Amino acid sequence: VGIDNSTLNFNVLIDKVHLDKNHRQGISVEGVEHCAIINSDIQGTSGTAPEAGIDLEPGYDAVKNKHVLIAGNRIINNSGAGIMASRFVATQDSNSDIVIRDNYFFGNVGKHTNANGAVIHAYGGNNILVDGNTFEYDGKSALYAVHATTWNDLKFVHNELNDQGVDIKNTKNGVIDGNIININQAYNDILFKTDGSVFGFNIINNIFNALNYVIPRPFDVNQLIRTMTLDGSNINFERNKLINIAQGIFSVAKSSTIVDNDIRLSYLAGAEIRGANTIFKNNFLSGTNLYGGGDGAVVVRSTAYNSIFEDNTYMSDPQIKVPDSMSGYSYPKSLLWFDLTDTANTLNATLNRNKLLNNSTTNLFVYLTNNPSNIGALIYKGSIVGKGTTSQRPTNVIPGDMFIDSTLGK
Repeated sequence: VGIDNSTLNFNVLIDKVHLDKNHRQGISVEGVEHCAIINSDIQGTSGTAPEAGIDLEPGYDAVKNKHVLIAGNRIINNSGAGIMASRFVATQDSNSDIVIRDNYFFGNVGKHTNANGAVIHAYGGNNILVDGNTFEYDGKSALYAVHATTWNDLKFVHNELNDQGVDIKNTKNGVIDGNIININQAYNDILFKTDGSVFGFNIINNIFNALNYVIPRPFDVNQLIRTMTLDGSNINFERNKLINIAQGIFSVAKSSTIVDNDIRLSYLAGAEIRGANTIFKNNFLSGTNLYGGGDGAVVVRSTAYNSIFEDNTYMSDPQIKVPDSMSGYSYPKSLLWFDLTDTANTLNATLNRNKLLNNSTTNLFVYLTNNPSNIGALIYKGSIVGKGTTSQRPTNVIPGDMFIDSTLGK
C-alpha cells in the first residue's frame, strides 16, 4: 500500500480479501494516513524475508504510517511475524496511532531478525493498541518489542495467548491489562518478560497460567528459565494471578511496586526480589516451593535495599501433596528469606504485618538471614519473639511475630 517511499497516501480500505502464499509479504503498508485492513484472511506468506502477514513499513522520515486499523482478520501460518511494525530509518514515530484489534493469529513463526517467534514484531512507534486478539502457537512471544528504537504508549489489553508469552524491550509508558496468558509447552518458555530498558509500565489484572507444567528430570535449577521476569524501573505489577509456574516473580526492577497479586503453585519461590526500592505489599502466596528445600516463599537479595514488605500472607494448602518423585516440602520454611551473601549491600528493609499461616507447628513465621551483619536498619512493626538457630524456634507464635533464624535448619 503506497506509491513509493517518498509519497504519503490517504484513506485506504482493504476489506474481505483473501491473500495466500505470497512470496515476501501479505500486505506492506508504506506511508499511509488512515488505513483499515479488516475482515481478511492473510496466510502462508513465505519466500523472501521478512515474510510477514502484514508489514507496517514506512519509507523515509517524511513518510510514516498513522491511524492504521487492523481488525477482524485471520493471520495464520506466515513464515515471518503475523504483523511486523518495521521502519526504514530509526525514528520512534515511524508508526503511530496503530490499532490491532479482534484478530486471530495462528502458527506465525516470526523468524525474521531473531524475532523468537514473535507475532507482533515491534520496531518502534507511538500510541499502539493491541486489544482483544487471540494468539495461538506462534512461537515464544505474541508481543515481542525489540530493537534500539523506543516504543511509547504501548497498550496490550484483553488478549488471549496460548503457548506463547510477552517479551518487551525499549518501551516506555505501557499498559498490560486483562490478558490471559497460557503456556503448555516446555519449561523454558517465556511467559512474561521486561528488560532493563523498560520504564513506567502498568502490568495489571492478568492471568499467567502454565498449564500441564512439568519440569524434566533430572532437575537442574541452573537450567531453569525464569518464566516471569521484571526488569527496568517504575514497574507496577498489580492484581495479577500467577498459577503453576516455575518461579512466581523474579524481579530486578528498581523503584517498582508488586501489590495485591495471587501467587499459587510454584516449583521454586513464589517471588525473588532483587530490585532496590521495591514495595512488595498485600500479596497472597500458597503452594510455593513445591520442589523441596523451600527456604522462603519470598526470597530477598541484598540488592533489594530500601524495600518495603508489608501485609503479605502465605497460607499452606493441606490438599497440596508433594509427588513421590520429589523430596522436600510442600510449604516453605519461611515467608521472607533474606539471603545477604551475594553482595556487600546493606539491606535496610521495612517489614510490617506479614503473616505465615500453616497447619504445621514446625513451620513458623520466620525471617531468615545467613549473614545477620548485613541486615542493616531493619524496621519492623510487631513483636520479635527471638533470634537463634532452627532448634531454638518457638513452637507457639502469633501470626505476624518474627523469629530470625540464622541457620536455616542446619
